Amino acid sequence: MAVEIGQICKKSRILYSFELGKEDCLVISWYENLGIVTVDDKQISPDIKTTLILLGKHKIELNLNYVELEYCLIKGKKMSKVLQKDFYILDSIAYKKVNYFFSLIYSSLTKYKTCDIFMNSSSVYRFYSDVIHMNIDKDNKKSLLVKKAVEYIEDHFKEDICLDDICESLGYSKYYVLHVFQEVMELSVHDFIA
Repeated sequence: MAVEIGQICKKSRILYSFELGKEDCLVISWYENLGIVTVDDKQISPDIKTTLILLGKHKIELNLNYVELEYCLIKGKKMSKVLQKDFYILDSIAYKKVNYFFSLIYSSLTKYKTCDIFMNSSSVYRFYSDVIHMNIDKDNKKSLLVKKAVEYIEDHFKEDICLDDICESLGYSKYYVLHVFQEVMELSVHDFIA
């Protein structure tokens, strides 16, 4: 798995076209935008504080006049079990979570002067867990269990929590929680907490 992260801030016109591979995932968050984004022949005019998430094969064209955006491209990691759809447009409600995601990564880049995937992977997965929270299937028992586990972890993150604490709060066995969390998130509870 490889991650490419960047910012684009241009007052001039940008015309750019690219295609995602079947195991690629792209997150683009706009802070300023005057222009059109075309995804698979569908035109989108992203507002300020809009986030676009694309999963798998897509053709993207950017035709922008003035833009300030941040992006994260994840290559070679199937995210289909993490995200239920292959196309998301998140409005300004998700702005704080998106902004937090990028600020974590940029502060890490500033501090360590590198973009090491092992340093950023937990931030990436936390961001996707937030997307799951916003798009969760309310009838899916496993997704709800993972949502509750993530909420518990976030609420007690500064404490010295362990798997026993999480399982006790959920009322399920360690084996079941580990299995369901891994299945839904494609990440172990321990890696998520780290």
